[in-house]
Amino acid sequence: MKGKKVVIAQSVSVYAITKGGKYCVTDTIKITKLAGKKVSTNSLKLTLKNGKTAQIIAAETPAEKNKTIKCYRGLCYESSNSKVATVTKNGKIKAVKKGTCKIYVYAQNGVYKTITITVK
Repeated sequence: MKGKKVVIAQSVSVYAITKGGKYCVTDTIKITKLAGKKVSTNSLKLTLKNGKTAQIIAAETPAEKNKTIKCYRGLCYESSNSKVATVTKNGKIKAVKKGTCKIYVYAQNGVYKTITITVK
């Protein structure tokens, strides 16, 4: 390439927490409120009318008692079909079009929860 810098691949950064320290990783993600209502872990479903919004309130649970989760980034949110519903980086869902999709809430170590969204 005659001295030119060329990026041929890029990987995601990986952070590791070792035993014996004061930090730990996320064990589970708990969805505490969905659209302003408390939810149980068995009912992660939400029905919205087209154009309406709802907020996800979620928290990470540490894998070990008395330890802090070392976060390099907060929780991330992703829609399986942005033509049906979108979600912001802060967990605000917007119903876009009639249908069903999944919203994923995931931590930096890959632990995630799934919420089923139905738009009518």
